[in-house]
Amino acid sequence: EAGIWEHREENKRKDRMMAVMGLHNKESEGQHILKGNVKRIVSGLLSAATVLSAFLQPLGAYAAGPESAAYEAEYPALEKVKERLAADEIVVAEDYTVEIDSGFDVEHDLSGMEFLPDKVKITFYEAKDKAGKKFDIGKAGTYKAVYFVELASKNPSYHISRDIIVRQKTGGASVNGSQPREPAETGDGTADTQEEAGKDEEPELTAEEAIR
Repeated sequence: EAGIWEHREENKRKDRMMAVMGLHNKESEGQHILKGNVKRIVSGLLSAATVLSAFLQPLGAYAAGPESAAYEAEYPALEKVKERLAADEIVVAEDYTVEIDSGFDVEHDLSGMEFLPDKVKITFYEAKDKAGKKFDIGKAGTYKAVYFVELASKNPSYHISRDIIVRQKTGGASVNGSQPREPAETGDGTADTQEEAGKDEEPELTAEEAIR
């Protein structure tokens, strides 16, 4: 009986050991599966982030300038339609310089442009600096002005641009940079212009004219 009892106890110990080993194996398998699942999840998230980033980039570009894309469709750049226009339908727009706080009206003043009013109609669209701030006659800087050009004929419309340069006042200098004419100084130290000096001089008379 003692031998039978010992044999039973031995079998119980073996069963307990097998149960413990089986549980350990299950835990190992569970950890391995969990690690694999985590790797797959992380990999999937990275892939999704890459795809999302690639999708959002063009959307950002479209959102950055919807207005530009809109007017470009209706009013393309002059260079794109120039070959389809007559010579007198082409507007020449030179950069224009004005003084700060002057009375320049950016929306209606077309000074510095060459065009035929009976051939084209010019409409101001916008004027902004590089930072995207709108034209301010009270702030020195360079502003890009955009204009729409519509034609009296059936030829395509287009847009043009030029720089409007607002600069500080220069103490009497004209806008185009030329200096005002200085009066000439006469021999007695008084200032006079050549024109005024010419007016004051009387013509010399010949002897015959004096006798007459």
